Amino acid sequence: MHGSFTLINLLAGMVALSVACATEPPGGHPAADPIKTPPIVVEGAASTTTPGAPETVGTPDPEVARGGRAAMERLVALTEQASPRASASEQEQVAAEYIQAELEALGYETRIEPFKVRAVATGGLFLRTKGTTIGEIEVFPILLTAEGSATGSVADVSAGLKEDVAGQELKGKIALIKRGGITFQEKVDNVAQAGAVAAVVYNNEPGPFRGTLRYESAIPAVSVSMEEGIALRNLEYAENVEVALNVKYSAGSENLVAVKPGGDKGERIVVLGAHYDTVPNVPGANDNGSGIATLLEVASVIANKEYAFTVEIVMFGAEEIGLFGSRYYVKELDDNKRTNTIAMLNFDALGSGKNPGIYGDPELLDVLGQYASTSGIEVEKKNSMAPGTSSDHAPFSEAGIPVVFFLADDFSRIHSPEDTLEFVRPELLGSAVAMTVALLDQLDARAWD
Repeated sequence: MHGSFTLINLLAGMVALSVACATEPPGGHPAADPIKTPPIVVEGAASTTTPGAPETVGTPDPEVARGGRAAMERLVALTEQASPRASASEQEQVAAEYIQAELEALGYETRIEPFKVRAVATGGLFLRTKGTTIGEIEVFPILLTAEGSATGSVADVSAGLKEDVAGQELKGKIALIKRGGITFQEKVDNVAQAGAVAAVVYNNEPGPFRGTLRYESAIPAVSVSMEEGIALRNLEYAENVEVALNVKYSAGSENLVAVKPGGDKGERIVVLGAHYDTVPNVPGANDNGSGIATLLEVASVIANKEYAFTVEIVMFGAEEIGLFGSRYYVKELDDNKRTNTIAMLNFDALGSGKNPGIYGDPELLDVLGQYASTSGIEVEKKNSMAPGTSSDHAPFSEAGIPVVFFLADDFSRIHSPEDTLEFVRPELLGSAVAMTVALLDQLDARAWD
C-alpha cells in the first residue's frame, strides 16, 4: 500500500489490505523481500489462516443476518458488474461510476475528487528482446520505479548484493537480479550505483510477482517471473542481443465522496472509507469488494438517520499501489477540517475468516466491544499490525485522527484469482454494518465538546 510514507502500528500477523490491501508503504521499513503466493502478489501481503471453505458459526443476531444478506447482495452485484478494478485503470473508473450510481440511488449527493497517481499503469508493459527468439516479456513495474526507457545487454548480478555487483562492468547494461536476500531497494540501488541503466528482478519461485521500493529509484525497475528471468539470464553471453524497456506513469485516479450533512454539530465530521480498486486480474471479492459492499449497506441504513455531525462516505481510489486516495484526502484537509474530524472508520477485506476484527483507537474499540458483547458478536480486538501491512486508515492516524479498522482474520486469497465470492461470509459483513451503525449512534449521543 507511495511518495514518502510512514507506517503506523500495524496488525500482528495479518496483512492490511491497499489491506491493501496492501503493500509496504515507501518510507516504511520493509524486511528482505519474502516469498509470497503466486500468481501475482504485493510485497507485504501475508496470511495467518489456512485456505479453505469459510468457517461456519452459530445463528447470527437477526440484525447482523439482515445486514449481511443485504451487503452480500451488493457484493454480488459489484463483483459481477465491476471486477476486476485494477488501480488507476479504466476498470477502476467503471467501478467508481457504478458505486456513484448506487450512492445517488440512496439519495446522497456525490462529488469526484481526482488526483495524480505516482505509479505505473498496470498491464501492457513489456520488455522486448532483439536478436533472440524470446520476443516480448510482460513486466510488472516495481512500485516507485523511475520513469524512463532503457536499452542494453543483460548482465546477471545474482541476488544483487554488494559483493555480487562488485567488480562487474554494468555501465550501459540492464541488470538481471534474483529475488531474495535483501530488499528491492537495496538491489536496485546497488546496480544503479554500478552504472546499470535498468533493473529486472526475477522471482525465486514459479510465476510473477509485484514488488515495492521505499523511495523512487534512480533507474527503471521491473519484475518478471522466475521462468522468464532464467530465459533472460541465458542471454547474458549471447552476441548482438539487446533488451529494451520502457516505463511510463499513469494519469491518475479519483476519490468518490458522498456527504450526509450534520445537525447542530455539523462542523464535526466522521469519515467512513473503503477502497474500491483491486490488484490486476483478480475479482477482489474480499479485497475489497467486502468493504465497499459493507459501506454501501451502512450508507443505506443511515440514509434517513439524523446525526449531529456530518458523515462523509469516501470511496478511495488507488489504494493497492500506495494508499494514494486516502493520502490525497488527508493532504487536502485544512486545519479546521482536520481538527473537526472526530473519527475515521475504514472497511477493508473484512469478509473471510472466523470472526470480525477491529483495530484502532482504544476508546472507540471499547464502544464497539460493549455493543458486540450485548449483541452476541464475537469480535476480536487487535492491538497491533504486522510490519509491511497497511490500509486507508493509516494516513488519518498519522494526522492524529482517531481510527477504527474493520477487518477479518483470513487474507489467504487476497491479491489472487481465488479472491472470489464463495469465500465471503455474509455474517462478517453484517457484523461490521451493525457495529458501525451502533458506533455512529454512540458518537451522536456524546457532546464531543
